[in-house]
Amino acid sequence: MHTFILKANNVRFFGNDQAALQRALDFVATYPNLQNLQHPITLKEAVDGELDQYAAIYVPGGHAPMNDLMQDPNLGEALRYFHQQSKPTALLCHGPIALLAALTDAPAYRQALADGDFDAQKEASAGWQYAG
Repeated sequence: MHTFILKANNVRFFGNDQAALQRALDFVATYPNLQNLQHPITLKEAVDGELDQYAAIYVPGGHAPMNDLMQDPNLGEALRYFHQQSKPTALLCHGPIALLAALTDAPAYRQALADGDFDAQKEASAGWQYAG
């Protein structure tokens, strides 16, 4: 059973066609690029490796960008690298808030937001690569 498709591993998602489900499972089991999904790595491991091996960054929506990713130093490093290399960055729904991780001091910016301290916000965002 493949970890990343456990919830989708149900014939009802394939029009109740068992053969269609089996084709999807066979594809996942044999397609080389999907094998790495069995063993995901952390952002730190990606940054400590070679970022040039990746084609793009994709940040989905949800709570992770709002709570953790917006101040994750590893994501910040990856975002700065991808921006400098003109590589694509895609963000969905709440995902764009994660761009704050590229700030020099993202935790200070987040604290300034929480405190309503607009002067500290402005100072913490100076030189941000995504500013207009």
